[in-house]
Amino acid sequence: DMSSVLKEFLDQEKTNFLEECIVCGNCLRECPILPYTALKDYDPVELQQKTLDFFKEGTFSQEVYDFAYLCLTCEACDTACPIEELHPSRKREILRTEMLASGKTAPEKSAVYLPSNRYHLAAILSSLQMKPSEIRWLESIPEAPKKTEIVFFLGCFAHTGPDKVFTALDIFSRLNRDFVTLGGGENACCGSAYAMVGDAEQADKAARKLLADIAAFQPRYAVFWCPSCISRLAAVYPSSLAKSIKYQHISTFLADNIDRLNFTNELNKVVTVHDPCHLARGLGEFESSRKLLSRIPGIKLVEMAHTKENTLCCGVSAGLGDAEAAKAFTSQRLNEAKECGADTLISLCPGCQMAFFPGEFTHGLSVKTLVELIGEAMGIQYEDKFKKLAMLGDPSRILEAARENIEAGKYNMQEMQAIVPMIFQG
Repeated sequence: DMSSVLKEFLDQEKTNFLEECIVCGNCLRECPILPYTALKDYDPVELQQKTLDFFKEGTFSQEVYDFAYLCLTCEACDTACPIEELHPSRKREILRTEMLASGKTAPEKSAVYLPSNRYHLAAILSSLQMKPSEIRWLESIPEAPKKTEIVFFLGCFAHTGPDKVFTALDIFSRLNRDFVTLGGGENACCGSAYAMVGDAEQADKAARKLLADIAAFQPRYAVFWCPSCISRLAAVYPSSLAKSIKYQHISTFLADNIDRLNFTNELNKVVTVHDPCHLARGLGEFESSRKLLSRIPGIKLVEMAHTKENTLCCGVSAGLGDAEAAKAFTSQRLNEAKECGADTLISLCPGCQMAFFPGEFTHGLSVKTLVELIGEAMGIQYEDKFKKLAMLGDPSRILEAARENIEAGKYNMQEMQAIVPMIFQG
């Protein structure tokens, strides 16, 4: 079947907007990112009408383009909409897809998020921190995969922190369960990255390949590191999800296996959890992380002002449209973490981790993934090489510190000399 499941999904969503939207402007009035942008004083009703005009007649406006690349898809607008069957958060993808089809391309910087791009951000960061010989996951699946109980899918962005991935793999090994790990990137992607630039065809192709690759192992569980991956597949491809497979976020899976986790170290930290939008609002899952934290010796959990289904987005997605707005928005979330008395902010999503990481320097917070914290409590610890490189500050010092990894990897020093300043000083 060569028809696009995603195209049908987006066409149906667009039809729903054209038929059901009452242009009340509530979705935009409640949009958390707009107050930080140049669109902050724009009339929400007028902006929504321009969106519908584009859907209806293809009438382009700069405001609608700007909004499409500012939207966080945080799903806060979905709860603000009075029409139950409408999901305003899906406007972003429809807009980007139709804009690309009409010749309006995504902002240039979005290319670094595409797994098919040689200069994919996660691949570059991974190459600075590890050698190809250290890879502990499948980069492509074998022709006839062996039946395996658990398929653990890393997604694209987990590769930005190899130390965190190694920690997760050690935790899985200690569960004494049969598992295989699929890396994310050019050969395995849920499609989110391609949807980000409006390439619906490639997004659909990638998602369906990933589902087929997972099913080839005939697993009982498909475990995802990235909330966006599992949320997207559940929303767009419900009929393609194999009934025999339980699809779970890593926090849910580890919470279900909590009695197999042997916590030996007392950590003595005051932590607060940042609930990712696609996990908390998208999948309604926020208890697993708290269940795990409650079991770790010495951990005191405090809650931010916006938490669970009322979580605030990390802001990372807005960076395509307005980097300064994204930074200000992220800072607001870091302030909340400080205000509730936490010394450690826990993330459950690789994208959120990247957004909050600068808070280590700007807000005096320790920013850790839930996996790292669990690992630490189990006596599993790897050096955070990204943090080590970032602390060097100067690109030439970063390149020198990473020289051995660079020379073993796919990028030459000349390429890295051009890229590193953009990443660490951009």
